[in-house]
Amino acid sequence: MSNWIRLLRRFVAPKKILTGMLFCIAAFGLQNPLCAKSLSNERKQAVITTGTQSCAINFNDPYGGWISGNSYAVDDLPFNKTGIGNFSITFACVSSVDTDAIRDYTIAKYNEQEKRWEADFSGLSESDRKLLAPVTKWLSVKAVNSSGFGALQDIVTGDPEIRSTSLGFCLLHPPVALCGSAPVVAIPFHNKVGVVPMVLKVIESIEFVDAPVKGNIH
Repeated sequence: MSNWIRLLRRFVAPKKILTGMLFCIAAFGLQNPLCAKSLSNERKQAVITTGTQSCAINFNDPYGGWISGNSYAVDDLPFNKTGIGNFSITFACVSSVDTDAIRDYTIAKYNEQEKRWEADFSGLSESDRKLLAPVTKWLSVKAVNSSGFGALQDIVTGDPEIRSTSLGFCLLHPPVALCGSAPVVAIPFHNKVGVVPMVLKVIESIEFVDAPVKGNIH
């Protein structure tokens, strides 16, 4: 089984959407400043650290989201409009030349001849490629001072009423790249669009800060 398949199965479990929020409630209580729900339209600052890599960023929080560690989550969305009612994004900072890490999030590889990143299913087995290629949508992403790409992918097994769509992305800002995953952005049986526009709105507002901001995430 490919790394991408394992990654997807780890990301798309719906029960993980609220992990960050439940951790805050259990460990810190709702008044902890790292976990408190923010006001809508707040500009957040963060230093996302993964191993030896750190990405200092800020981004818009138009939904009054919750913060825990390297994750951002939103609840209380209109379920009748989105078909979900909440979403979460977990961030990771990797080297901008770590093609394996970037591919894990985006199913993309760098085309040396064309000098660009492009969708790539060559690392999958033929059976996995036939299964995943038709349900994967590769997209370009433009943020404040970076650009990148992402992949929307539908789950094709299990109860059709609860099969979900996940989003993985990476924004390139050499020498680092900010990658992330939103494990459930839609339940196509109920609503094909889901919260995809909301998640992309947050991602597109991300700005890399060359001088690191203080603290982990605010």
